[in-house]
Amino acid sequence: MYLEKAGSRSACWRPRRRRTSCEGSVVRFSLFVGHGQIAVFDPALNDPFNDWTDQHFDQGFSWRHRSVSFRTLADGGVIDVEIELGGAFVATADVVRSICVPFDAPAAIEIATTSDARRIETPSGLHELYFETGATTDRPWCKLTLIPSNHPTARILVADPALRPSYPLLMDASPA
Repeated sequence: MYLEKAGSRSACWRPRRRRTSCEGSVVRFSLFVGHGQIAVFDPALNDPFNDWTDQHFDQGFSWRHRSVSFRTLADGGVIDVEIELGGAFVATADVVRSICVPFDAPAAIEIATTSDARRIETPSGLHELYFETGATTDRPWCKLTLIPSNHPTARILVADPALRPSYPLLMDASPA
């Protein structure tokens, strides 16, 4: 597990202005995916991963306060991850699946799979967390964008054929 700090040149690209977090920055890394999911959660949670019901599986995510797991395109293998903190959401052109959920971020979040994790400094508070995923010829990728919001809502922005969401979206999961 790694803690990416704002001053780490390999982890965060930032404008020249000094900040105390990675707000306004982009962080890139790779994780090994197992069980077809990637999670974003508060590292202080005792049981950070979520249980999945059929409805969670069909909508592509399993959500509870300070923890969300997203279904990846592949069940296993390496995935390239990019997280953008702050700014405005701009949809990625070659996205296959895109989901937005509310996320109450603490001062750091963990982005993890069942076998790999990274901890990232974040601006604390209420946000919209966007999950986008697709694949290049090399391997799958996902982009997470965390944007402050006073009224975040859950929604499916782009649904690939593997998703079969029912509405209203299920916004209640149990710890795994």
